[in-house]
Amino acid sequence: MRRAFSLIEVVIATVILSVVGLALLQMGTKNQKINAYIDKKNTIAPLVSIISFHHDKKFNNLEKTLYDFLKSSYVIDNPEIKAMLENQRILYNESKIASIDFGENNVSEGETETKRFEIMRSTIRYKDATSFLYFLEYR
Repeated sequence: MRRAFSLIEVVIATVILSVVGLALLQMGTKNQKINAYIDKKNTIAPLVSIISFHHDKKFNNLEKTLYDFLKSSYVIDNPEIKAMLENQRILYNESKIASIDFGENNVSEGETETKRFEIMRSTIRYKDATSFLYFLEYR
C-alpha cells in the first residue's frame, strides 16, 4: 500500500502553486497601479471644474494657485480657506488645436468679418496628475 507522494506529484503541485501565486501577485500589482491612477484623478477632478469656469488667457504657461483663479470672481475673507487655496499650485497651459470658419459677414460696405470657432485645449498639471480640458471659443 502506498503511504507517500511520489516526486512527480510533489513537483506538479509546486508548479501549480507557484503559477497561482504569481497570478495573484500580478493582480495585486495591477490593482495598486489602478488605485494610484484613480487617486490622481480624484485629486485633480475638483480643480478642473474650478479652472473650467475661471480660466484666463493671461495664466497661459504659468504656475498659478487656485486663489489666483478665484480671486477675480469671489471675495475670500476666511484666512484658512485663502491659505488652502494658495497652497494648491497648478501649471496651466492653453493651446489652440483647430479652428472652424463659418464664412464671412458684411459688417459695413467694404468690410467683412469672418465667423470662427477655435477648439482650445487646456492642460492642467497638479503635483503628478495631469488633466485636459477642451472648449470652444468664438472669435
